[in-house]
Amino acid sequence: LFAWLGTSTPTSGTVVGWIAGLLALIVFPLLIAAQSLTGAALCHAANGLVYGEKITIRDAFRAVWPRGWRYVGLYLLLLLIIFGVPFTAWSIFFSVLTAVAVATGQGGAGVLVGSLTFLLFLGLSVYAFWMLTRLCLAFPIAVLEQAPVTVSLKRAASLSLGTRWRVLVLLLLGAVLSWVASLLVTVPLFIAAALLPGQE
Repeated sequence: LFAWLGTSTPTSGTVVGWIAGLLALIVFPLLIAAQSLTGAALCHAANGLVYGEKITIRDAFRAVWPRGWRYVGLYLLLLLIIFGVPFTAWSIFFSVLTAVAVATGQGGAGVLVGSLTFLLFLGLSVYAFWMLTRLCLAFPIAVLEQAPVTVSLKRAASLSLGTRWRVLVLLLLGAVLSWVASLLVTVPLFIAAALLPGQE
């Protein structure tokens, strides 16, 4: 798409935007389903390896497939609780502050809006990390104990008591390793895209 955009008419940018939007509508649900089922299969495989079982990729996915909708629903609920709530609060708060600043027209309103926005960002970041460490065990519990969504959330909160700092360190370490791995994949792709005709 980018190669075609570089060699086409100015209106091609609009076409590329529409195509990208349609692809996003298709890819996002597929990504959610893939993340949910893959996470469930990994939990199942890890549990089997702990007990010395030999599990193939096909066996892991076959074991979690019958409850796939439960895992997708739990994954969406976790995204909503951990990230959706702070993002919604951020959007509403920022919109209200901006509207008040524009309505009052005072010179110091911009500084006040910026300060409050920064404090809100810090508070919502703390909330997101706290909920992440509190509920990160919900997915393994749902898979290994075949527990319903609400039971998984409650047990995750109780099991994480006293260990949330260690959980946070492990999550941050996993995020860093994932970021490094993604760079190893995406950087060569960007280099290859830059070498395509029409990208000068």
